[in-house]
Amino acid sequence: MKILLINNAHFVRGGADKVYVNTGSLLEKKGHMVSYFALENDLNLISKYSKYFPKDPKFKSKNILNKLLFLPRYFYSFSVKHSLEKLLIKHKPDIAHVHLMYGGGLTSSILPLLKNYNVKVVLTIHDYKLLCPVLTLVDNNSNICVKCASGNYLPCVSNSCEKKSLGQKSIAYSIVFAAESWFRDNMFNYNKYISKYIFVSEFAKMLHIKYKPHLKIKSEVLFNFIDYKYDLNEFHENEDYYLYFGRLSKEKGIMTLIKSFYNLPNLNLVILGDGMLKKSVIDFINFNSIKNISIKGFASGEKLNGFIKKSKFVILPSEWYENNPLSIIEAFRFGKPVVASNIGGIPELVKDDYNGYLFDAFSEKSLTSAIIKAEKVSATHYNFLSKNASKFAANNFNADIHYEKLIEIYSSVI
Repeated sequence: MKILLINNAHFVRGGADKVYVNTGSLLEKKGHMVSYFALENDLNLISKYSKYFPKDPKFKSKNILNKLLFLPRYFYSFSVKHSLEKLLIKHKPDIAHVHLMYGGGLTSSILPLLKNYNVKVVLTIHDYKLLCPVLTLVDNNSNICVKCASGNYLPCVSNSCEKKSLGQKSIAYSIVFAAESWFRDNMFNYNKYISKYIFVSEFAKMLHIKYKPHLKIKSEVLFNFIDYKYDLNEFHENEDYYLYFGRLSKEKGIMTLIKSFYNLPNLNLVILGDGMLKKSVIDFINFNSIKNISIKGFASGEKLNGFIKKSKFVILPSEWYENNPLSIIEAFRFGKPVVASNIGGIPELVKDDYNGYLFDAFSEKSLTSAIIKAEKVSATHYNFLSKNASKFAANNFNADIHYEKLIEIYSSVI
C-alpha cells in the first residue's frame, strides 16, 4: 500500500508529531511505501520528500501589517496546494493519513486536492480543534469550556481565549482562530472529503459525536502506540522520587502538583519540562524554600527514559480533557504505575489500584491522598501494579496490534 502521511511539522514538537513520526517508521518497517508532506522547517527530520515541503508562514512572528496580509493564507493556502500536487503526481498514494493541518499550517486546501486525485483521507483527531478554536476546550482562565463546541465560535472572541503569551489575552488571535473554525465548518465542509476519523480515546470520540453527530458513522478508536519490545518480566530499580514530565502549564495541573508536594516534605518530586509557568513554579519553590522538588529542564529520548525507569510513580495531574497522553504510555512500557487525574481519556488507561491511582482533577487534597496511598503500598502490591502497567502496555500500545488495526481502517476506505 502507498501511504502519504501529512502533518504540519516533520519533527517532534509534541505528542501528535511523535505519533506521525512513529506511524511512518512502523509502516515503512512493515514494507509499505510511505511518503511525507509537511511544512518546511530547519528542525525537520531528514527526508527525501522535503523538496515538496512548502514554506512555514510563521503567522505569530509577523508584524501587524503582515498578519493582515497573510490572513487569507491562514484559512486556505494555494502554495501548499501546488506543492502537494507535485508530490501526488510523482508518488500516487492510495491513502493520505492526516494528523495536524489547521492553525495556519497546511490548511483545508489539501483536502479537495486529495479527493481530485482519488486519494482517500483518514484524519487522526489528536486534540479538540473541531470543537474549539484554540483546540484545548480550555478558556482564557484555564477552565474547561465547551461553549464553542456546537459550532458557534463567538465565545472564543468575546472571552479572548487565545493567548499570545503568559497572562496576555489576545482578541486579535482569538478572532483569527474563531474565523478559521467558522470557515472550515461553513465555507468548506471538511467532512465530505474525509473517509474516516481516528480518535485516540473513546472519550474524545463520544465528546465529538455529542456536538457533531455527523462524525459517528466514520469514527474509529485507536490508541497511540510505542514501537517497543515488551518484556513482562523486566523490572527497573526505583530511586526515591515521583516523576512529572510534560508542559509546565495551568491545564496540566502543575501548580496543584507543586502544592501537594509542598505539603509532603518527606517525598521527592522530579519535574522534567518547560512551559509558560516555569518561572511561576521556580518562584513558588524558592519563596517557600521547598527542598523536595527539583526541576531538571526538558528531557527526551534516552535521558527521559532513564528518569522514567528510576522513578517510583509517574504523575499526571491534568486539569483538561487529556486525550490519550503519551506520558502514560511511556510510563507503562517501563512498568511504572501512574498517579493521574480522573478526567478525559485518562481513566481508559489508568485503572485505580490496578496499574496506578486516580484522583479528582483540580483537587489538591485528592491528589495528596492518592500520593500517600501510592507511598504506602507494600513491595508485593507495587510489583502487582508494575506488572499490570506492563501488561496493559503490551496489550494496548503494542506496535504490531496497532498496525493491524490501522491497516484494517485504511483497507475499509479504499
